[in-house]
Amino acid sequence: AVIAFLDTEVATAAETVEQLRKGVAPAGADLIMVFPGGDRDAAEALAGGARVGEYVLVSGRSLARDCGVTVSPAVIVADRSGEVTDVMLGFNRNLAENVIQAVALAQE
Repeated sequence: AVIAFLDTEVATAAETVEQLRKGVAPAGADLIMVFPGGDRDAAEALAGGARVGEYVLVSGRSLARDCGVTVSPAVIVADRSGEVTDVMLGFNRNLAENVIQAVALAQE
């Protein structure tokens, strides 16, 4: 699974969602988009409606705190047993490729 902590007010948020979707698609991994803020309309507009295998969590500030997330975006990749296998902080243009690699390694 890929858990992405996203801030609706960050300029690269829409591109991050697009890159994450490209990254999880080849492996069919679940994508959980966590928005720490409580603006449901902004989160749903950014997520564009959850697709199959996608989940949207609004008001996830306590989850972000419990996971130690202080930057956005923050991406956590976990294997099938729930063990964290990779963490990516901040946006980069290679996010889709990085997620593809991390998910593939988590599924081994």
